[in-house]
Amino acid sequence: MDAVERSCLDEKKTHRVAGRMLFAAGIIGAAGSFVPNEIAKFVLVLAPMAAATIISTVLSWRWYRAEQQ
Repeated sequence: MDAVERSCLDEKKTHRVAGRMLFAAGIIGAAGSFVPNEIAKFVLVLAPMAAATIISTVLSWRWYRAEQQ
């Protein structure tokens, strides 16, 4: 398998993981929007999205670094 083909497979893996995490974060955020407490609502909407974004970025970076070595 050449480098371009491997890079495309890794990109698909990154997008698949990030997509699932962001979908789950959206479900949690949608459910959290019905919470009556404003602070809890803010946390339930923002925290899962931020966590999914940060975790998927770190995973992508780690997979990239592993590919380079």
